[in-house]
Amino acid sequence: MTRENIKDEVFDSINEYTSWNGFKPLEDGYSLREDLGLDSIDEVELIHEIEIMYNIDIPGEVIEKFETIRDIIDYLDTSVFTNGG
Repeated sequence: MTRENIKDEVFDSINEYTSWNGFKPLEDGYSLREDLGLDSIDEVELIHEIEIMYNIDIPGEVIEKFETIRDIIDYLDTSVFTNGG
């Protein structure tokens, strides 16, 4: 899976899970809390949806470091789909 595929799927999950208004396109540098307005419970639920989508388990200490959409994409790209792209 390429990085671009991962990005598209993560964006799709965010669009489905959150109330992102769609008035402007998502960017991978957006903050989960400030830009997307997620609280800690929302973050956990979003990550859980991503874990289900990829049939993976992301360690809690990794999740705690996720601040932006790019952090999630980077983790998936380098730790789950190590083929890069």
